Amino acid sequence: MTIDDAGTPEPTQPGPDPAAPDAPAVTDGAAASTPRLSATARPRPWLLPLLTWVGGLVVGAAIGVGVMGAVAAGGTNAAATPTSTANPAVFDNAVKACVSGNNRGSAEVSDQGETLTIDNKGEEDFAGVSYTELSCLLEALHAPQAVVSHIEQTTSMDGRQTEEWDDVEMQFTYHPDRGLDAVLTLSD
Repeated sequence: MTIDDAGTPEPTQPGPDPAAPDAPAVTDGAAASTPRLSATARPRPWLLPLLTWVGGLVVGAAIGVGVMGAVAAGGTNAAATPTSTANPAVFDNAVKACVSGNNRGSAEVSDQGETLTIDNKGEEDFAGVSYTELSCLLEALHAPQAVVSHIEQTTSMDGRQTEEWDDVEMQFTYHPDRGLDAVLTLSD
């Protein structure tokens, strides 16, 4: 407030401080200590986590769609060359591709190509197909990884086991001394 020449008090308008001619007008004490930022210059600490979350969601959805598409298609191996009773030479072709001449008697095709009998080497049974040849046979017959894992985890205490995939049924036993003995048949 100021007093005019007649001695009447007059209210004053807040204005710039004469000591600081470029200072902005101050309306209260709290505003004087807090600088004001424009709307575009405000820090947004939530933005990076949000963008990371959205990006992860998009990548996860893309992977999920790809996996679901592969599952719905039945896998790439099954679609490319299915095993079926329409091709009874499937066992013969697998034996020719995977088993060496010396071991052909340990992987015998019979019943007009509908049966494959496999004798795998054991610790005390020196005749038979090697582990590499057995793996090749299973791959040539498009055995899924679940079947291969079941075979690898079978112990001598488990007895006779059965697995099926595509049009193939496999019955097998395992003993460390005798190795894996298996009979595979084509089913309708």
